[in-house]
Amino acid sequence: MAKGPEYYWRFAPVKQDDKTECWAASLDWWSTVTPSRTHVDKKQLLVDYVRLWDSRMTLPNGDDNPDYGTMSPENMKRVMDDARWNMKTEVIAGSQFTMEFINARLERGPLMIGFRRVGLGGHAVCIYGATPSHYAAMDPDGGRFIGRLATYYTQSPAILVGSAK
Repeated sequence: MAKGPEYYWRFAPVKQDDKTECWAASLDWWSTVTPSRTHVDKKQLLVDYVRLWDSRMTLPNGDDNPDYGTMSPENMKRVMDDARWNMKTEVIAGSQFTMEFINARLERGPLMIGFRRVGLGGHAVCIYGATPSHYAAMDPDGGRFIGRLATYYTQSPAILVGSAK
């Protein structure tokens, strides 16, 4: 049986330290709250996966790199597919990210997702509950628990979903 929100609220949300660290902060929290997983903090995740995110602070011409810290959806999937997490990953259309889809996958822990926010670009959060109209998340942007309208997520063309095996 899936855990209720009271279980997840026992664990402090993890705040991203900059605008591109959402994947690491989400995986930090996911590894804390998901049973039978070794916790790895966001700073260590940045080191462990440095080859998968754009770590170039400057471009060859000396300009600041506007993509510094970003990770492609393909590389985020590679991180989530790493055997150390024992995570099942799926890429689905945003319209398929329904309450039924979510709740069917929460039995062993929260979902970690990567999606595109309308007008804001890519983001990663952990989803720990769903009703027909709202989804409960740990959002590292601000480091908080939040309930958002389902459409905040379902407007994304595609969503990378990771669930505990």
